[in-house]
Amino acid sequence: MGTKTISKRQEAYNMILTTAIEGGINYWAFCQEYQWCDEDGNDLPEVTATIKDLEDGRVHYLDQSVIARGLSRLAREIEMSTHGRRYWRTAYKDAATNDFDFDVADADRIVQVGLFNEIVYC
Repeated sequence: MGTKTISKRQEAYNMILTTAIEGGINYWAFCQEYQWCDEDGNDLPEVTATIKDLEDGRVHYLDQSVIARGLSRLAREIEMSTHGRRYWRTAYKDAATNDFDFDVADADRIVQVGLFNEIVYC
């Protein structure tokens, strides 16, 4: 089976999702399933996860579309300060080249906005 080439943006989305699962969302969600590599240990083109909300028990599926939606909404729609808006617009642009400097708190916010259209847990 050949290796599938992924874009720098997809690579960034995978890194954001991995960071969220491995440390960003643990205070409000439990990871039930997490796929980042195949049976041979090769990285998958898309990291995916199934999580369970610790507060209401709902199950959510995470993939690159959740990350894309969260980043896009943070850059364009969520009400915040001018500084915050500028930060997220730069983050969205930098994700295209996988040059986004983010941390676990950023990954958490991206997932929350991608799932809930707002930051629910702080």
